Amino acid sequence: MKIQKLLLTAYLLVVSYGAFSEPGISVIKIGNGITKVDFVGNGAPDLIISGHRDNFNAHGFEVVSFYIPVKNNWNIVPIFENDKEKLQITVSGGADCLLHDFRLIKSDPKKSATLIIADREMGDGYADQATVVFTYYTLVRREEVGLPHYGFEKSRTQTAAVKYCDVGEAFKNELSIGTR
Repeated sequence: MKIQKLLLTAYLLVVSYGAFSEPGISVIKIGNGITKVDFVGNGAPDLIISGHRDNFNAHGFEVVSFYIPVKNNWNIVPIFENDKEKLQITVSGGADCLLHDFRLIKSDPKKSATLIIADREMGDGYADQATVVFTYYTLVRREEVGLPHYGFEKSRTQTAAVKYCDVGEAFKNELSIGTR
């Protein structure tokens, strides 16, 4: 009986920690304002700018954008999903729960970061529990005319195993990724 419990515990740990239980994965810490960090993996500092948009209730939100220096200019790094291009991420929700958030993670200083955006539908209200979908984006460099030098491109999606009110809890419980 003890062996069965041990095996079940080991299985649950593997399932709950998923791909991010491996050592070396770290969350890039992003605060309000300007964060200088190398998310490309080339040794040069890039910029992440986060600003708060208040509306004097519990539903203010953050707008976050990414920038990489290219030929003496700061180039915005768009987020591509199919044919749509976004120039920023919006982190939002209510006083009860966060409905949209992200994590920028790195496993190796010489590799580019992975962007993971978590979203859940509002349902009947901010305090509902609903399905959370994680969308993964890979940083790519391009040389094609008409496209930016860098962009985050959608690589895959993953649905949380259980429903959550707050996507931060989903990051913690489903992917073992802490706060940004």
